[in-house]
Amino acid sequence: MTLVVGIRCRDGIIIGADSITTFGSAIEQESRNKLKLIEPCGLFASAGAVGLNQLIEQRLRANWDSIHEMKDLADARNQISAIMWSEVEPALERVSKTRAALGRDFTEDVRCNLMVALPIQNSPRLVVFDECAQSLEVTLDSPFLSIGSGSFQADPFLAFVKRVFWDDSAPKTIAAGIFCVLWTLDHVSRVNAGLGVGGRPNVAVLEYHDQTCRAQILSDDILMEHIQAIPAAEGRLRSFRERLDTS
Repeated sequence: MTLVVGIRCRDGIIIGADSITTFGSAIEQESRNKLKLIEPCGLFASAGAVGLNQLIEQRLRANWDSIHEMKDLADARNQISAIMWSEVEPALERVSKTRAALGRDFTEDVRCNLMVALPIQNSPRLVVFDECAQSLEVTLDSPFLSIGSGSFQADPFLAFVKRVFWDDSAPKTIAAGIFCVLWTLDHVSRVNAGLGVGGRPNVAVLEYHDQTCRAQILSDDILMEHIQAIPAAEGRLRSFRERLDTS
């Protein structure tokens, strides 16, 4: 089980993920590598079938030089989709044969989603790929998207954050995006109702600094500064209750 949250800010991309991985039907282990750097200047995150996502990641790394040098995002999206489908299609064929032989549907076992951040012509871009390798760009007009088992709880919370904190726009700074990614991960981990979302958060950033692209996974010290601000933000919202109680 997984929750991956991606946010497009005015000056960069933030991707955050929880750290719980479920093996088999119930065994949970903590994993710190749900977010991956792809040199130079790429970020990769995935949800769903772990083994299949590993194969897709390996193929992405092998072809990354040609992908990130493309001048057109549509061309990059199509190439990543083709790489993803080259692994998904044979997996689905094996599922079909297994269903015929054993009478059990293993489709859920090969379901996967990807989130990829990359620079195109000096602009950080964020693209999400569904189970059929179809892609969607996360834009400044629609600045967030999540994948994984916790997405149906994360997306409404992010919509609330966008309306109240971002004035129905994209966050203006990387810091604002980091805080909201961490707040969303914390919220879903508290109310996940057995979705297997939780553990220590992981956050990565893709941004341009001094006209140079930089991708990095943030340290726990940096994350802690933002995590400590979550109770303060919730406290400010909670203080509004006093007005209701006295009215």
